[in-house]
Amino acid sequence: MILRASLFQTLSVTTGDGHRPLDLGSPTNRSLFAYLLLHRAQQLNRRRLAFLFWSRATESAARRNLRQYIHNIRITLEPLEIESGVTLLLADGSSIQINPDASIWIDAESFKHHAREGATINELQEAIALYKGDLLEDVYDEWCDEQRGTFRQMYLSTLDRATHLLLNANRHAEAIPYAQKWASAEPLDEAAHRRLLTLYAAIGDRAHAVQHYQSLVKTLADELNAEPLPETQSLYQSIQQRLGIRENKDQRLKIKETQPRTIFNHPSSILSPFIGREHELALLDRALAQTQQGSGQVVLIAGEAGIGKTRLIQEYLACHQDITVMQNNCHELESLSPYAPLRQTLQQCLELLPPSALEPPPSWLAAIAPLVPSLAERFHASESLDNSTSMREAIINLLVAMGHHAARPLHIILDDLHWADTPTWELIGAFARRASSTPILMIGLYRAEDLPEERARLLRTLQRNNLTVSLTLQPLTPEQSNTLAEKLHPTLSANPIFLSRLYQETEGNPFFIIETVRSLNESGRTANVLPGGLTPTSLSLQRVVEARLDRLTTASREVLGIAAAMGRAFTLTLLEEISETAAQDVIQFIETWMQRGLVSEEAKGYNFRHDKIRQVVYAGMSRARREYVHRRIAVILETAVPPADAVTLAHHFARSDQPLRALPYLTEAGEMAMRMRAYHDARQFGLQAVGLLGQLPGPRQREERIDLNIQLAQAYAFSGDLTRASEILNETERLATGLKDEARLGKIFRHTAQLFWLRGLPETAGDYARRTLRVAEELDEAQLLHSSLRMLGRVSLALSAFDDAIAYFSRSVTMLEEMPTQKLPASGGRSMRSADLPVVLGYLGVAYARVGAWEQALTSARRGLQLAEASQTWETIAFARMQLAFVHVDFHDWKACLNVMQGTSDLFEQETLTPSTFMLLGLRGIGLAHSGQ
Repeated sequence: MILRASLFQTLSVTTGDGHRPLDLGSPTNRSLFAYLLLHRAQQLNRRRLAFLFWSRATESAARRNLRQYIHNIRITLEPLEIESGVTLLLADGSSIQINPDASIWIDAESFKHHAREGATINELQEAIALYKGDLLEDVYDEWCDEQRGTFRQMYLSTLDRATHLLLNANRHAEAIPYAQKWASAEPLDEAAHRRLLTLYAAIGDRAHAVQHYQSLVKTLADELNAEPLPETQSLYQSIQQRLGIRENKDQRLKIKETQPRTIFNHPSSILSPFIGREHELALLDRALAQTQQGSGQVVLIAGEAGIGKTRLIQEYLACHQDITVMQNNCHELESLSPYAPLRQTLQQCLELLPPSALEPPPSWLAAIAPLVPSLAERFHASESLDNSTSMREAIINLLVAMGHHAARPLHIILDDLHWADTPTWELIGAFARRASSTPILMIGLYRAEDLPEERARLLRTLQRNNLTVSLTLQPLTPEQSNTLAEKLHPTLSANPIFLSRLYQETEGNPFFIIETVRSLNESGRTANVLPGGLTPTSLSLQRVVEARLDRLTTASREVLGIAAAMGRAFTLTLLEEISETAAQDVIQFIETWMQRGLVSEEAKGYNFRHDKIRQVVYAGMSRARREYVHRRIAVILETAVPPADAVTLAHHFARSDQPLRALPYLTEAGEMAMRMRAYHDARQFGLQAVGLLGQLPGPRQREERIDLNIQLAQAYAFSGDLTRASEILNETERLATGLKDEARLGKIFRHTAQLFWLRGLPETAGDYARRTLRVAEELDEAQLLHSSLRMLGRVSLALSAFDDAIAYFSRSVTMLEEMPTQKLPASGGRSMRSADLPVVLGYLGVAYARVGAWEQALTSARRGLQLAEASQTWETIAFARMQLAFVHVDFHDWKACLNVMQGTSDLFEQETLTPSTFMLLGLRGIGLAHSGQ
């Protein structure tokens, strides 16, 4: 045997003895080799093969690519051909083929043989054992889709045939694992489930038969909103009769009822009756048990509005009063504010952690300073902290530190997670990868229908990689719905017709049931007619809530509208000031709202008992009143000490009768998002601002538009949409040219150069960098001059114009050394010298190395590293080490290259992979390889 190739799940190729794996290189190499293996029985036409893999290229380019990749494969196979004396790759001018006579074992070929028609039970079992996963799961080329589907259907057919033969042979226990594989692979194929139910019945396994059928019913309801097929139901009924399975209401679990009690974040709320949800509580209990063993989890609970997600967590916390809980609500107006839901949690962590836990201050602490203003005060001076870690990594570090210092398991609960910003969702994903090594249970509650697509993609990625425990709450059953209504209004038990119609209209939604019955209670009427003229057949959530609001006084409802416009928890003082209402009157209003179940107390104020109530209250205001209220809120928050954040002010001004006042706050919010690398959010702020600009007069509008467009282009570029960024910069260049605004043109040229650099077009980047240099020299603008020199140096390196690179970088070094006090706005107050000089010196060292100037190269790169280490900035240190390592690589000094990177091993453990870390990893691999390791 010369080769062994496995194609199921992922491509793995080894020598015949299985000891030496073959490195096939790039994904395209692997895909092409897999295709050749699968089709080795036929000669493949070169032209068709080139078109299959490079369909968008010209024919000549496609065939050139094919020649290159076939050459790569030939190089890989050459040592084996020499050892065996057999040519493995047959190629001529028109065709290519893996030698069909060569001794090569391929799992896909063996699978097809063992799964053929007429195969024995043993052969079918061999085929199933070979199928480790779908064909080439990590190959995404179109050619593979059809092949993957064909093999999957063969696998499912093999499971069907194997279980059928084993069933007929009375080998029931042996057949069950195969039936389970079939049902798991095709969860909606009822034939697989019927086969498994039949096998459970054959061995008399009553418990598993019942459990599996109930699971099937739930799956079909969730996925297809359907019941099992008649033949499936008939089979289950016959199994029930045979095994003596009966539905006995007396044997059902008693519905769990709890007395109202105070829990975290709801200190005075009267909890509604808790009905059902035993399975969900058991799942949370299991997650807690694992967390108590030091293996935390991320649990995500989905469900429509009012289905009982928050109530489930309230009940869970009521059952576990000995745990540490940090609970926060996400709010719609903060959906673009990076890490907004976690800011209070971070503040709590800093307050609760013992002083010794943060002394001396860990290196990552400064990264969260923008989110926790009190941080600098606690450590007396911001200079004592260095910004050496990404913000996401720093937040996780603080949460983990809190988890290890907490006496009891730490719970982080995020309600209304669908409103959370993208960086928060990305942090949840990063934490999920580390959760199993922490004593932290993170629970998120969200509505899938309100989840933006970008965050929905993140959620699907987490679920696909099994990084979370996912749970979807279902509506109450008719029996549970009746029980809940009777608990709220005992006389309803005598009116089964009303209860039936109530369930039909509410569809088992607990919040809808509660609001309807509370309206009935408040009205004092019978169960035939509800307040506001509602009957059980004309119910809608909005009308039910409106019927309850109608019983408030006009003044009370107007002040409640102000609270709804605030969009978040509110305080007595703030509500009094915005509404210009006497404190005693506001207190009376709040007490009435609480008695009516409209709002509840929180740790630091009040909040609506459910966001649906807030939405109905807000929608009930006229447009004029809403605009006036938003302006009042914005003005009060703008003059508060300290003032509200830019996101909040932008939100309220944009919805007021003075929307242009939102512009500076949208710009500030976008700049903050850029600094936090929340590029998607920065893009949204920019687009909102651009939408408002149409209301400004001519010249000022164009100037504002230029500044916003530059910010918007950056956000698009860094979030990956380079084409749109380029379009925006082209439009912005035309605007600035029309205004003859050289200063803004210089900024545009600078960002356009950076954009073309990111797109891999150094020549064009160089053209724009030269334009930037011209403007910078004319205006004598230091930062613009430095940026242009640095870009021109990098472009020259990329184009192998090393003498030019040395000239540009040398001039940049001289300039930086002559202005030590010049500050960079976005570098946390560090001087331009300390921020950029280490990096430019490293580039200069690499340029000297490329022309063979060894001493100058070492001197420059070593000095850059020395300055970087003095700055104590992690990214700068990583970059400087990378550049010095490159210098040693240019002179093939592999030992020195590895020595330079000895101090960087901790960087590789960071959750965030920066370009510097990526290149350091590559250099380390090269150094180890050349050192025989």
